[in-house]
Amino acid sequence: MGRSCFSRVIWTVSPISNHMDKTRAAYKKFHYVYKIVCLVTNKYYIGIHSTNNLNDSYFGSGKRLRYSVRKYSRENHKLTIIEFLPDRQSLILREAQLVTDLTLKDTLCLNLVVGGVCTPLPKLGPSPLKGRKLSVNHKQNVSAALKGHRSWSKGKKFSDAARKNCSAAMMGNSLSKEAREKISKKLMGHSVSIESRLKMSVAHKKRFEKKRLELKGPPQ
Repeated sequence: MGRSCFSRVIWTVSPISNHMDKTRAAYKKFHYVYKIVCLVTNKYYIGIHSTNNLNDSYFGSGKRLRYSVRKYSRENHKLTIIEFLPDRQSLILREAQLVTDLTLKDTLCLNLVVGGVCTPLPKLGPSPLKGRKLSVNHKQNVSAALKGHRSWSKGKKFSDAARKNCSAAMMGNSLSKEAREKISKKLMGHSVSIESRLKMSVAHKKRFEKKRLELKGPPQ
């Protein structure tokens, strides 16, 4: 399966905060370390999980792991529980011991950060896509790939409680003067085509009419 991460583990414990055992996971019955291996690529992911039900269908949460599962299907991934720990705190300490900087350097490792809930995340450089200009052909390919995909929020009705929570979260948020100037500078000289204006006009009218009917009902 390639080089094993366990043969290169340095047994040093990363600093973990004292409040970590106060999380809800600390009160679960089972605490275990698991390893998920992709049967196609032999790449692996090491994680921890606390639960009251060992058959809760949990299957990891790493970003690279999710991508691997989407690409090769869940059937081509095998989860193995490699160790049980007595409590959540011991579990987090164990993860910090198993998933180290050396582990992350393994090309087969799918973990993105070292183990331990409160272990500082590594400093990442700027995104490789920042400032990159996409070609017309690339944009057309993206557009074609997205056509027919329904937006997750389309047709979804939010409860009054959810609306109030969103409103409370956004209340008081305002753009800084510097941010407003950057947006203004970027949009300066930008013109909207007549076709786009007509589409926006129709969309606004539909939205206004729908809101009017909800508030006042149809005209008598």
